[in-house]
Amino acid sequence: MFIIKYYILLSVLCAIAAFYVPNWYFSVLLAWVSLSLGAVSFAYVSQSPWIFRKNDRGNIPFYAHWLFIPFLLGAQIYNSWQRKNDTVPAIQKIEDGLFLACRLFPSDIEELQRLKVKAILDATAEFSGMNWSADDKNLAYLNIPILDHQVPKEKDLLKAINWIGNQLQSDRNVVVHCALGRGRSVLIMAAYLIASGRAKDIDEALEKINSIRGTARLNNYQYKKLKSLQDEGALNLKQKALIVANPVAGGGTWNVAKDQITEHLGQKYQLEVYETKASPSIAEQVSNIDLSGKCCVFACGGDGTVNAIASRLLNKDISLGIIPAGTTNALAHVFYGGKSKIIPVSTALKIITEGKTMTIDAAKCNQDTMLLAAGVGIEQKMVEGADRDKKNELGELAYLQSLFEALQQNDCEEYSVSFDGNKAEKISASSILVANAAPATTLFAQGKGQPNPSDGLLDVTIINTDYSRSEPVTKLAAQALSSGKLDLENSEDLRHERVSKIKLSAKHPLKYVLDGELREADQITIKVEPQALKVFIAEDIHFE
Repeated sequence: MFIIKYYILLSVLCAIAAFYVPNWYFSVLLAWVSLSLGAVSFAYVSQSPWIFRKNDRGNIPFYAHWLFIPFLLGAQIYNSWQRKNDTVPAIQKIEDGLFLACRLFPSDIEELQRLKVKAILDATAEFSGMNWSADDKNLAYLNIPILDHQVPKEKDLLKAINWIGNQLQSDRNVVVHCALGRGRSVLIMAAYLIASGRAKDIDEALEKINSIRGTARLNNYQYKKLKSLQDEGALNLKQKALIVANPVAGGGTWNVAKDQITEHLGQKYQLEVYETKASPSIAEQVSNIDLSGKCCVFACGGDGTVNAIASRLLNKDISLGIIPAGTTNALAHVFYGGKSKIIPVSTALKIITEGKTMTIDAAKCNQDTMLLAAGVGIEQKMVEGADRDKKNELGELAYLQSLFEALQQNDCEEYSVSFDGNKAEKISASSILVANAAPATTLFAQGKGQPNPSDGLLDVTIINTDYSRSEPVTKLAAQALSSGKLDLENSEDLRHERVSKIKLSAKHPLKYVLDGELREADQITIKVEPQALKVFIAEDIHFE
């Protein structure tokens, strides 16, 4: 390519001149120019636009600016002259919501605001974006670094066209720009027109663009690359996905991480976002959401929010991705591992992007969906004691405090329990916990270790502690913490069953907890629904 030979030649000539020029001031200057053009030549030969070190907000570091000043100064002079003598306006509308432009300057801000542009796709590698793009939180910005006359990597081009689609879906007008609005930006615009069905092929896309912006053109290399991607069927907008977010969960995690979540997932999916309201219930709100055409639904909230969304996805070919934003995030802990407790959002986004899924069991508890566990006794009292004020103040510690108080009470109740439809048994217990899935921190679900959410069975752990003949239940809790399971063999006060159905009743209405939410009913019937839900899961998570 001529431009590469040009930069290499200039770099060599400046290096030779620097060696022979007697004046050391000019020698240093020429060496600087040679080094700058040599680095640019390397970037072109190796197709490495990253050499300019441009970050996600369009800024080039100070040290990189100094290295490339000779090159940037020449490019700036050339582009300024070209723009001054250009036969087309700096910014032009290609289609509704879509604009093509040359490099943007502060003087263009007023025009961008008039056009209601709220998203900028910067296709340059060598120039910093305007400062306002980093400071205006209402403005979306994406940089796809491309060297002049070259093409982006396929994954970057697909990222660009899906980003444009997501911005338009959110009613944001988009401007795509490069240095002069002739090549790199035209390539991305043409790719989007093809991918979105606004143009049937590359020739129609370029004809549409060129009819408005007469200077727009692709070189042979760019044209052949784009046509190759078109012929391979690679220019497609990604699958549609939905984010359902509870803005009040976890003290407002969604409001803090919203941009991170949408930007990350928007690189792989066409996103729609639904934020839940205070009323009616989340389950009622979710029941009215249109899921047609969606490949995934991402639940951003606590376990109650996840449960409500999962109810809509049972026995559907739609994957559930959990973005933990609650207090305990037990479901995320089960499927994403302990790291999700430390950096929940980043861990979830990485796992979702990796794309591994598995199909798990669900259960119906009195017609409500159960993913985790339902229980009476200690677990119910723990959740009841950790009210919203305590959770806002102490976070997950609120549950530990409440658990300690429930353990001290250690009240036994008389229950009538039927396993798998068999004759009911009279059981005295301080805790009955029925688990489909549970993290290690749900202590009294670990009757025989961590429940397997894909074995088609429910794990039932019953604790009946009588102080006159047994150790306190607090000792059992300590045992579960240390070993990961309860010692069934050496304690006559523990019982574990694996069943597909269980029914509980008592002489009075039962207060119980279902996936972290409090309920009350005359009796409790829980039945497993095998292989009912597809979920994203970490590569290193396995169940036995």
